[in-house]
Amino acid sequence: AKAESPSHDKSAVDACGQVLQQLFNRHLGVKAEVFPRSEYGNHLAFDIGNGTRKTIIIGHFDTVWDIGRLSLRREDGKLYGPGVLDMKGGLIQAIWAVKALKELELLADHHIRFLCNADEELGSPSSREWIEEQAKDCRQVLVAEPTTANNHALKTGRKGTGRFYVHIKGRAAHAGNN
Repeated sequence: AKAESPSHDKSAVDACGQVLQQLFNRHLGVKAEVFPRSEYGNHLAFDIGNGTRKTIIIGHFDTVWDIGRLSLRREDGKLYGPGVLDMKGGLIQAIWAVKALKELELLADHHIRFLCNADEELGSPSSREWIEEQAKDCRQVLVAEPTTANNHALKTGRKGTGRFYVHIKGRAAHAGNN
């Protein structure tokens, strides 16, 4: 399903979250725990298994692209569109990987918790603390960021982000005249 989700459009992000909930329910038989947000899209968590070995898989479902900015198209057996090589693609891969583990009965004593945040492209302003709290008692955290189109290796690192606020006091002046 096409579900564009620009970070600043809460209704679009939440609609994408509904599609994600349908996918988790259809393929893994689980329902979402919804963490409502007023300014950003709602965050979602999905639990598979109830064992003591807890793994968290993180993936965001917001994108930087405005609705309609990128077309969804298929060329030469490849799919192109917003989120295909971003976390949306990674979440789909993770759903299928966990489905395979579940069907092969390889999840005994495991608890997998998917954390799907809706504000990562903005620097995770409403999900960072939520993710940190959720991850406290787990054995490992995996991030479902897929590889780039030209590099088929596992991603093992990410760039960081910084946010700075500068307050300046003084009198307005033109640099060339004052």
